[in-house]
Amino acid sequence: MIVALGCDHAGFTLKATVKDFFESKAQVMDFGAFDEESSDYPDIAFKTAQAVSEGKADVGVLLCGAGIGMSITANKIAGIRAAVCNDVESARLGKSHNNINVLCMGGRIISPDQARAVIKTWLDTSFEGGQHLGRINKIAAKESANLTADFGGGRVVVFNHPLVQHKVGIIRDKNTSVKEFRELVQEIAGLMVYEITRSLPLSDTSVETPVGQAAVRVLAGKKLAVVPVLRAGLGMVDGILQLIPNAKVGHIGLYRDPETLSPVEYYCKLPQDINERDVLFLSPCWPREGPHRLLCLS
Repeated sequence: MIVALGCDHAGFTLKATVKDFFESKAQVMDFGAFDEESSDYPDIAFKTAQAVSEGKADVGVLLCGAGIGMSITANKIAGIRAAVCNDVESARLGKSHNNINVLCMGGRIISPDQARAVIKTWLDTSFEGGQHLGRINKIAAKESANLTADFGGGRVVVFNHPLVQHKVGIIRDKNTSVKEFRELVQEIAGLMVYEITRSLPLSDTSVETPVGQAAVRVLAGKKLAVVPVLRAGLGMVDGILQLIPNAKVGHIGLYRDPETLSPVEYYCKLPQDINERDVLFLSPCWPREGPHRLLCLS
């Protein structure tokens, strides 16, 4: 196990206790602070939480005066579930119900012995899943929707998932074969569309199972269309259709005028009901107009 550890000046003394606790149990990534000189907790918390978010560390521990400032800061990072646990019961519930991956404690609140007990409880407790997983997924969906920025009338989603970063690294390697490149592009496209479809609406319905009726949820709202730009976007189509097989496919042919650098359309074939569908526009560049989602592979 790899633990990301960070503190400010108020948590510096307690950090020694935490490092000793993990000494024989895990590898510790220490992001500071390294003395009791006044320091800004956000600087440390961002680095520590980012290591957990990017998969460089399995869990994180953050320490400040009360643990509150570190918790607020860490939760600004995608994928982080940080909570202040200055007692054993909070640690137990935080793990079993909320699956917290960053533990925050107050150096001015608890003693070294209490801190060790809190950490041990947190590590030894299992996440219960079930209804608690559903609630966490709701938080994750909202977080994903917020990880966007307006850009020319569209949406930019930043993908920092470790699998995406790993696969992009492989396809950029000059030693990667053409076959591997094509397969990886499809896999990356599937991972990307998984993220950008988190906010799709659902409706309640029921199905007949082998043992009786069951309430389920199915996609609602507009249907989807996949429109790659020839030829750059073609490699992503199959990866997306594996997840959304009922999406219709259109094609747009574009090239950039060498003098004006403006796009020139030479081909366009779209589904007849394109106006009734949400469009996944597959292109290495951002469309100037239109409320489309963009999958950009660079």
